[in-house]
Amino acid sequence: METGQPETKAVWKKIDLAAILIIGELVAWLVFAIFQNARNDLFFYPNLINFFGSALNIGLFMALSVPLAALACLYIAYLLGQKIPIIFQVAKFISVGILNTLIDWGILTVQVILTGINVGFGYSIFKSISFMVAVFNSFVWNKYWTFKKNDTGKTQQELLRFLLLSLVGFCINVGVASFVVNVIGPQGGISPNLWATVGGASATMFSMVWDFAVYKFIVFKK
Repeated sequence: METGQPETKAVWKKIDLAAILIIGELVAWLVFAIFQNARNDLFFYPNLINFFGSALNIGLFMALSVPLAALACLYIAYLLGQKIPIIFQVAKFISVGILNTLIDWGILTVQVILTGINVGFGYSIFKSISFMVAVFNSFVWNKYWTFKKNDTGKTQQELLRFLLLSLVGFCINVGVASFVVNVIGPQGGISPNLWATVGGASATMFSMVWDFAVYKFIVFKK
């Protein structure tokens, strides 16, 4: 039940353990998939193959190590949150943000690979699709985990506010990505496919601060 009172310290719950391990596992395999797509552009990738023996071994190592690293980082944030509660909440938001980002990049990468379209209006359409999927994922995780708004009665209102305010984030995200890809273009010998992902990464940096402020103070305010 919501009391309307601000939290005085961070509280660790079982859902935090489950959520961060799930997020860590998803992040691990999404990063692995993106690495596989960019393997010809990553100068260190052959050395990784030599060290681990195969790409599959790299994936398995990440599947084990990334969730544990994510858990350790979140628990440290929880300990710091005993003094400053918002640190724990920001850590959750960043965790969800990393997952959203990789979902965004991953779906974008799959579309580029399947169609061969990595520039122009088609790329902007693909970026729009991947962004919207990531936004829906963000709404679910942030509502029920980061900001703990478990009441269902206001879900439709929250979703409407979320979608309307996300339009600004959408314009920032797609606009920056399209500018990087269509105006600046590949730099430093990077392939067009990898540069398409660079465009997505650039967009994320510009929209993350906006997203946190909107979610905390407007969409999921208590």
